Amino acid sequence: MKLQETARAIWLKFEALASALDYDPYADIISRFERLERDGQSRQAELTALSGEVLNLSEQPRRESCPPH
Repeated sequence: MKLQETARAIWLKFEALASALDYDPYADIISRFERLERDGQSRQAELTALSGEVLNLSEQPRRESCPPH
């Protein structure tokens, strides 16, 4: 049972690391904008904050995606 718990903990850490390596801040911001549009709610403060994030990210060089292994 202890071996199974250890294996699961290792797998969860592996998944978290893989997810972090594939993280694309541009895709995250785009999905948040799309979600706001679908909701149809007026969230001007959140849109303003997201616009600020886009401006900050546009000033940074874009990280290339990791090639699949």
